[in-house]
Order: sequence, then C-alpha cells, then structure tokens
Amino acid sequence: MSIIWIIEPSGLERSVARVLQGDFAVRVFASRESFRLLTRVARGPRPGLIVWHDEKAAAGELAGDCPVLALAPGDPRLADGFRLSAYVRGLMACGSTAGVLRYKDVVLDFVRLTLTVVDSGEAVALPLKEGQLLKLLLERAGATLTRDEISERVWSGVKVTPRTIDSHVCRLRKRLKDATIRIQGVYGDGYVLL
Repeated sequence: MSIIWIIEPSGLERSVARVLQGDFAVRVFASRESFRLLTRVARGPRPGLIVWHDEKAAAGELAGDCPVLALAPGDPRLADGFRLSAYVRGLMACGSTAGVLRYKDVVLDFVRLTLTVVDSGEAVALPLKEGQLLKLLLERAGATLTRDEISERVWSGVKVTPRTIDSHVCRLRKRLKDATIRIQGVYGDGYVLL
C-alpha cells in the first residue's frame, strides 16, 4: 500500500485524509511545524506523495525528492473522492518527474499547467508551450540548451524561428520575476536555467 503524508488542519469540512484513507496508508500532520519536527526524526518508509491541504499551500518548500500536491480548501478536486484518488494514484505512479516538478522555489504542475513561486504561493496558469519549455529547462537546470534542442523537444517536428523561442523565454522570465531562479541567455547558443 502506498504511503501519503498529509498536512491539513483539523476540522476541515472536506478532509483529504478521510477521502484517501483506505486506498492509501495515510499519516496526517496538523501543521507545517509539526510536519517539519516529526519528519526530522521519522524513521521508516518515506511517502510516495505529500499532500498539503491548507489556505497557503506552497508545495516547493516541503520535501526534496518526493512529489507534493498542494490543495487549498475548496479546490474542485476535493468534490469527487474517486477522481481525487485517481489523480493521486497518477501522481504517485509517475513519481516526481511527472505531474509536479520542483526546483529551488519554483513548482511546475504540468498536469494542470500551473506555475507556483513559493514566496507568492499563487498558482499561475501557463500556456502549453510555455509549460513544456519550462519543464525542459527545469529538467536540465544548469545545462545549456540550444535553440535547436528547444525547438525539437518543445515544438517536435515543427520548424520555428529563433524569435519564437525568444518570445516564449521572455514571457517565462516575466512569470519567474519573483523566483530565485533565472533563465540566462548564452550568446549564440541558447539558454540555461540557473
């Protein structure tokens, strides 16, 4: 049975723990502070997923390599327990490389195509190509990606001009203005995420 750690305050009208209990082994933490305290000393199997169910859920600060699902009370995914359970199964089956990708203070949910900068805590919807470009940059952080590589991986088979790639990078830079990461141009070559 898969293990899920859930951070949610008690007394919520729609509890994620109650919805997922039975399908998964669930460990519930009442606050971010109790989560941090208990996970420092916890021994045993690590979770397959951490669910943060709180008003100010910001997934990026919680755990290193474990996928994190951030849900605010009233999230539409909470309305149907069966769909939430299926969504969680999908995230866990894919691990941290599908569904949610984190790097420093940036969280990209490319199932929902949203970008969250941890400090702001607000999820911003991304157009498909910007999401695919950011995913590629996050997966290859620190490595220079040529415009040809970007074109081949993001636009797959469609010939795009360097200006098209540059304009998508420009829009991503604006979305990442509050993040600690930045997309840097490499003269005559492409881009690198630092």
